[in-house]
Amino acid sequence: MLDVPTASDQIAALDWSGIADALNGHGYATTPPLLTGAECRALIEGYDDADRFRSRVVMARHGYGRGEYQYYA
Repeated sequence: MLDVPTASDQIAALDWSGIADALNGHGYATTPPLLTGAECRALIEGYDDADRFRSRVVMARHGYGRGEYQYYA
């Protein structure tokens, strides 16, 4: 069986000290990729499945511009 790291493992393994330094010094920080291309595609393909989400925010309704976002259930 392959020992595949979980997203939590990958996030925990990030160089948080370096990320904090970059944020403090530059106002932003980057990380290595956390998701594979296949994982990204699966997230995109699941966007229209309302059962995955607990709520949806349409930004124009609140005067925030255009677009929308959803919160996972």
